Amino acid sequence: MSERISPFPFDLPYDLAAERAVIGSVLIDTECYSAVSKILSNDDFYSEFNREVWCAEGECIRDGLLDFVTLEAKLRERGSLEKIGGIRYVLSVAQETPTSEGAIRYAEQVENCGRRRRLLRGLTEACDALADMGSDVAEISGYIQQALLVPNAEQKDTYTFGEAFEKWEREYQKRR
Repeated sequence: MSERISPFPFDLPYDLAAERAVIGSVLIDTECYSAVSKILSNDDFYSEFNREVWCAEGECIRDGLLDFVTLEAKLRERGSLEKIGGIRYVLSVAQETPTSEGAIRYAEQVENCGRRRRLLRGLTEACDALADMGSDVAEISGYIQQALLVPNAEQKDTYTFGEAFEKWEREYQKRR
C-alpha cells in the first residue's frame, strides 16, 4: 500500500499489517516492548491510528501497566480514542495478532518503511531546492550529506549521492 508523492512517480512505502502486528504483539506480551522500542521511532508508523496506539502503549508501559483499561484511558487522555475508532480498533488489532513471536521482524519492517519514507521526503526537499535557481548549491549539497547520507553511514551499503542516484535511476528504469 502506498501514498503518491511528487515529484517521484512511485508510492511511499508502508506496511499496515506489520504496524498492526507490532502494536498487537506489545498488547499480547508487554515484555517485547523493550526490544521493539529500540528498533522503532514514532514516525516509523505510517498510520496515524497505529502511531497513536504505539505512543499510548509506550506511555502505559512507562507508567507501569499496559492493559486494555489503561490503554483506553491513555488514548482518551491523549484525545485520540475517538479519532482511532475507539477501543474497538485496539481490540481488533489484538485479535489479529496470534502471537508476539514475530515482533522483532515486524518492527524491522515498519522501521525499514519509515526510513525509506524519510529518505524519499529528504530527496524531495533536495530536488525542490535544486530546482530553485535562487538556492545555494553548496548548502543543498551539505543538506544532502547531513540529512540523507550521514544517518545511513552505519549501514553496510552506504553510497555517495551520485552512486545512490544512479542505483535509484537503474531500479526505476527496470520498473518502467
